[in-house]
Amino acid sequence: LRACPIEVNEIFTAPTDLLMNPSSYLESSMDYEGRSRRILELFYQGFRVWGATAAILHHLASELESFED
Repeated sequence: LRACPIEVNEIFTAPTDLLMNPSSYLESSMDYEGRSRRILELFYQGFRVWGATAAILHHLASELESFED
């Protein structure tokens, strides 16, 4: 496994129960091309997961949570 240095700063592991808990993700905003954008972030032991990666994981966690109900 080799990470693309343009896309990935570092590879780390995090507990599945953290990643698969929708409430673990924080909503914030950032400016991009002059517009404010809503983003999701997850923090774990000094690491930050954000952007598309956080959105994909959050969506998966939400879908799995609704499936369990």
